Amino acid sequence: MKGETISKIEMPNFDVAQTAYRAGKQFFDQKQYARAYEAFSEAAALDYPAALRKLGFMYRYGLLVPKDVKRAREFWERAVAKGDGYATGFLGQLLLHGTSRRFGGGFSHPRQALRGFRLIASAILDTIFWQKLTWED
Repeated sequence: MKGETISKIEMPNFDVAQTAYRAGKQFFDQKQYARAYEAFSEAAALDYPAALRKLGFMYRYGLLVPKDVKRAREFWERAVAKGDGYATGFLGQLLLHGTSRRFGGGFSHPRQALRGFRLIASAILDTIFWQKLTWED
């Protein structure tokens, strides 16, 4: 179902993906972006939502990879489909504000902006009512 996180039952390689993601997060936090990218890519190949989100972030801001907003959006769309609340917020901001880096930097196309607003509102409500953004922060 839309907006629900996937369970271990729905993801046969959950433990492998989670281990790869956690290694990638450590590398990312240490600014070892090449190693982080490799680990996130391994987890993303198994559709691990947090890894999809992190790869989107790397493409959005050009960390190791060339800045590519379209590619970032693709990763965030996949993470949102898997129930990642943080990706919902990132995608919502991108759709609402277009490619500007800050809030208030202008709006994108009206339909995309409306979808972005709805995604942001959804992420906020999930957080308030369910105390859930994702299974990995």
